[in-house]
Amino acid sequence: MYDATQAMCLWIYEKGAISVNYNNIRYLIFPCILSGIFLSTGFSSQPKASATESHASPGATRSMAIDDLRKLALSGDAVGQAGYAERLISGCGVQENPSEAAKFFKLAADQGNELGLISYGMCLSEGLGVEKDVVESNKYLKLAADKGSVRGQVAYGISLASGIGVTKNETEAARYFKLAADQGDVFGCLCYNKLRPPTGRDQQG
Repeated sequence: MYDATQAMCLWIYEKGAISVNYNNIRYLIFPCILSGIFLSTGFSSQPKASATESHASPGATRSMAIDDLRKLALSGDAVGQAGYAERLISGCGVQENPSEAAKFFKLAADQGNELGLISYGMCLSEGLGVEKDVVESNKYLKLAADKGSVRGQVAYGISLASGIGVTKNETEAARYFKLAADQGDVFGCLCYNKLRPPTGRDQQG
């Protein structure tokens, strides 16, 4: 969903149909970032893992039985916690439970797990399974962004550009968008091109 929304926004902006409004972008993109967190991490290509393996790979948790994954999460493994929370948020193989998902995302985030950081930050932003707190959300999004998470860089950049939950700073927003763009993210490219300082070539055109 995230990638489809990126493509839609890119088409709209290229057609010049709307101007950049980061408040609107935030409410359009943030839920898509949350729902698409785990869709581009290549789970299906990863080998299976058992609950006895410590520090399981993100891909391996996707194919684990829910009972094994829960045991891994309860053992304190950050990747297992993030993977189990993803199942809880989606209701895949287990009853959907946003509150429990947020709890396990936070446990993973507190260990510095990248997916835990971005996911818990998005839960806080959207009030999913936890009380909505956009200020606290941005703390987690920034941590994820600074660890190299593309979605964290896009999400935190949007927060900086819109000034929601954080002091508005378009220069810093552009820096985070460029970090995402440099990793090939379409929306990062789009937002960076809208905020970057004009070059001599731009002025000549």
